Amino acid sequence: MKNVVTYSLPVLQESGGSSSVSSTIEADGKTFDVWYRVSNGPVANGVETFLAACLVPAMKLGCAIRTPAPISAKLYHGLLQYQQIMHRWFPELRLVPIETELHPDVPAERLSPGVGSFFSAGVDACYTFFQHQEDLSACILIHGFDYLLEYGHVRQTVSQIAQRAMQSLGKLLIEVDTNIRSFGDLYSHYRLQYHGCILGSVALLLAPQLHKVYISSTCTYDNLYPLGTHPETDPFWSNDQVNVIHDGCDTMRWQKTRRIAQSDTVLKILRVCISGSHHSAEQFNCGKCEKCIRTMMDLRLAGALDRCTTFRHPFSLRRLAQTDTRGIVRWYYEQSHAEAQKRQDDPALIRALEIALSNRHHTGFAGVLQRLSKQMRQRLLRPVFRPVERFVNRTTRR
Repeated sequence: MKNVVTYSLPVLQESGGSSSVSSTIEADGKTFDVWYRVSNGPVANGVETFLAACLVPAMKLGCAIRTPAPISAKLYHGLLQYQQIMHRWFPELRLVPIETELHPDVPAERLSPGVGSFFSAGVDACYTFFQHQEDLSACILIHGFDYLLEYGHVRQTVSQIAQRAMQSLGKLLIEVDTNIRSFGDLYSHYRLQYHGCILGSVALLLAPQLHKVYISSTCTYDNLYPLGTHPETDPFWSNDQVNVIHDGCDTMRWQKTRRIAQSDTVLKILRVCISGSHHSAEQFNCGKCEKCIRTMMDLRLAGALDRCTTFRHPFSLRRLAQTDTRGIVRWYYEQSHAEAQKRQDDPALIRALEIALSNRHHTGFAGVLQRLSKQMRQRLLRPVFRPVERFVNRTTRR
């Protein structure tokens, strides 16, 4: 066992309705000043928040974690089970002790009546919102989660999207900024291992406002694979004040898309792009990355593509046919293809999906040419046009 991962007693500050909590993490012989800022409402003292944020990095380092104050017994025992699952999935994450004391449970009558759901304006988050709309009192948007805070224009765009949606849908928006990835990304794979820790840490932070928090599913029960957020692991972020629930594993993505397509509000704010090139204009999805193509495909399947205004480039059957469907994304295309086959009302879409699923553009000699072409564009053309793109982005944000 290596040195212990420790963090200082969190410092809580409140000003004008907003709150922040900060701590200094010591791990691997290094020091990290990390913080969370919350736009409105009360927050917890942060002891359990930073424990959640430290857990997977400590497992990767093989270090015990020492907390500066007592934690919930429910959370403590839950995180022991969480470690068992993560170690089974990722053997390089070792089981580590949590050195702490336990505090008495908060009485049930003192729990907050609020119910929250994480909201990124994506398909999964929007679906969970509509499933629990009547019970929800707030939606939670984390800045520094799926993009880093140094991309300020992305933060501004995403904040505007969420604020616009919540104003229309009549719910409170809680915005959380954090730099925790500056620590966590050094010791874990963000998507596969760490992003569940961030969601859990924020749910624990907001326990004084919310007694229940929903995390939207990525997969369905028949397509589960090891992932940072998962129906087996997410409930273990619960403590004596907040219950964390993984939601939506019973619904396929094309079905979720069909449900959210009933809302014109969502179609005006839908954010799915993974290209990192968000704009402050209305069309902030690139329309070319794999996730954009997959979403536009399902919107077409739902008969709602022409009503969605958030994609900069129009849907292209040719681009769909040339999409690389190997790996974990293949299941999404297979399910959409099965639904399109069942309907038989869009033969062009069916044909493009069949070509994509054959992966003939990414295997054999065609695949070699495709990869060479991509490398040429990235290594030769991209450095030339990147400064021009940055200038255009700055200009359009003014």
